[in-house]
Amino acid sequence: MASWQGLLRALDEFPIHRRDEPILAIGGGVLTDVVGYVASSYRRGVPHIKVPTTLIGYVDAAVGIKTAINFNGRKNRLGSFEPPRRVLLDRRLLRTLPRRHLRNGVCEIVKLAVIKDATLFAQLERHGAASIAGAFQGEAAGEILDRAIDDMLQELAPNLFEEQAGARGGFWPHLQLRPGNAGRGLPAAR
Repeated sequence: MASWQGLLRALDEFPIHRRDEPILAIGGGVLTDVVGYVASSYRRGVPHIKVPTTLIGYVDAAVGIKTAINFNGRKNRLGSFEPPRRVLLDRRLLRTLPRRHLRNGVCEIVKLAVIKDATLFAQLERHGAASIAGAFQGEAAGEILDRAIDDMLQELAPNLFEEQAGARGGFWPHLQLRPGNAGRGLPAAR
């Protein structure tokens, strides 16, 4: 909330032309979320451009149009649907990340692979470790990222504004975990 208000104050002091000067959101998913919400709420909407600098921002946050901030001690309580004017993807920015952040982003790609894309899963098996080690700069790594983004877009596009009843996000319809069937086929925890 404080970040959102601080950005609004800074925008209000800066002479921005609200229809033709977009706000640039250069950073990870949290930053692009906050800036997207700022863009949607300042003067009834200001265009913005996302430039993700983290892997999870690259394959997840930059792809969707949902924006949100935490409020009243709860996650994502204030938000909107605000499509960016553009999303600029540059894999070279991923070279700046510590390996831990790359692994965090890979978890989102693994989720996509497990839920909907066996080919992506196979690509991760073959090239995942090398892609992380090389900060997703190689050809195979680029193919993984392109496929992950395509998969994410396929998941989000049919219900982009979450208008379908019962939808809580792109992946929930795929998950059928109910008491009694959760974890079937998985080895028991020790």
